[in-house]
Parts: sequence; structure tokens; C-alpha cells
Amino acid sequence: MATLFFDNNIPIGYCFIQDPQHKKAKTAFNSKSLIYWSKNVKYEFKKVFNNKILILEDFIYSIKSKLNDIKEILDKNRLIDIIFSLKNQYFTQKSIKIIVNDIWNSANFNEKILSSEIIGYLEDYKRSFKKIAIKFKSDCYKQINMHERTKLYPKIETLLKNCVDGEDSLKKLGNDMNIILDAHDLSYNSNIFKLAFITDDIPLFHCKNLIETHTKIYDVCNLHEYEF
Repeated sequence: MATLFFDNNIPIGYCFIQDPQHKKAKTAFNSKSLIYWSKNVKYEFKKVFNNKILILEDFIYSIKSKLNDIKEILDKNRLIDIIFSLKNQYFTQKSIKIIVNDIWNSANFNEKILSSEIIGYLEDYKRSFKKIAIKFKSDCYKQINMHERTKLYPKIETLLKNCVDGEDSLKKLGNDMNIILDAHDLSYNSNIFKLAFITDDIPLFHCKNLIETHTKIYDVCNLHEYEF
């Protein structure tokens, strides 16, 4: 059985079906692996989770406002274009397509639909995605084992700060430093030979060689490259 340590973006992807990482994150949770996180990861997860709920609620409101100004018959592609024109910094065209498909399928809309009917459904959709996200959040708390770090590891922290191409890697690791040390502590104290640290954080993944060299983390893996 594989032992995995999740960065906070994995349970976030799992909780939100609108997230482009949801399908792969769900595969990770449904694997037969032993899964861990730490208090630092859980803290970041709760903060991002609550913020993402608010962002999605605001986004739904902005879609409703935009559709109120349009009043026409829409198909999926037209709705995607309208939403994309809002230029929301938190949503890519890929995530917008996921949201539109989810709206269309959950409402059982026909191929073309009046914008007023979409507006009428959006409040139900908002309540629905929030309910589903909270259900998945509860699943996270049940499925993920908590690890509490027992040491500070100042020497490892120093090595992680100073060994990326001669530059201070703290700029790259940022707040993830404590999370890396948490995963190291889990592997070190539990004698886990091949602990995999699973993340979707690209800057963190770029520090893969550094982290694997100076910690007991066996493999820093991108979510989409790990075979569950």
C-alpha cells in the first residue's frame, strides 16, 4: 500500500467538482493508499475552501447580472463565451466549460434555453455546489490521517532555503516550507521508505530535486503524473 502526503490543493480539487483537478483528485482519494496531511495543510485547506466558496458565489452572482442584460436564447457555447467575457481572474476557459456543463447537466436543459431560465436555476445551482463541496470536505476529514510534527529541523530548513541554483529558495517554497517539514517528519519518524508528496503546486514541484535530496520525502509528485 502506497503512503501519500497531500498538499492542500489536492483536497481542494476533490471538494469542488468545478475544479479542473477534481477528476484526478477524486482518483487519488479513491485509491487504496494511506493518506496523510498535517495541521499546516489542514489550516491552508480550510482557508482556501472558505475563500473558494465565496468566490464561486460571487461568480454566480456576476453571471446572473450579465444574463439579465442579455435576454436571449442560449446554447452551451454561447453561455461559455458570455461568462468568459466577464474576465474573472479565478476562472480559466477550461474551468468555465466545466461549470457550464455542470449547470446544463444538473438542470437537464435542452440544447438551447432562454437566458431567463438559466437565471432562475442559478440560485439552486449555487446551493447545490455548496452542499456537495461541504459533503466532500467531510469526506476529507474522514479519509485523511493527521500527522503532527514533533521536531523543528532547522538544518533541513536552512538547506531548503539556500540550495536552489545558489538562490534563496524560500522565495519558491514560501509558506510550503512547514508543510515540507511536516511530510519529512512523517517519513522520518514512521520509517516510511517511499513517502510520496502529492501536489499541484508548480513552484513547489520545481523544487522536487532539492526536497528529495535534503528530506526523507521519497518522491515529490505532480497530481497528474502520479499513478494511483
